[in-house]
Amino acid sequence: MIFADEPTGALDTASAASLLETLARMCEALGQTVVMVTHDQNAAGATNRIVRLRDGRIVGDDVLSRPTGQHAAPAAAVQGVR
Repeated sequence: MIFADEPTGALDTASAASLLETLARMCEALGQTVVMVTHDQNAAGATNRIVRLRDGRIVGDDVLSRPTGQHAAPAAAVQGVR
């Protein structure tokens, strides 16, 4: 299991996309699980599931569906809501 806190926060767009693709390959090929905390909508949108938190409470839990053959990056993103 990999825990990633704002993994794309300090990256340019191309580097962030590359990192998310690498995480996706790890999940797919190795059965790895990634829990990512992010405010980046693009990073969160690349996941299989988004759990949204506000004031320490879960306010949303969405499973994202993808067409066959497309994979998401990390297994889940925990997204802070302000």
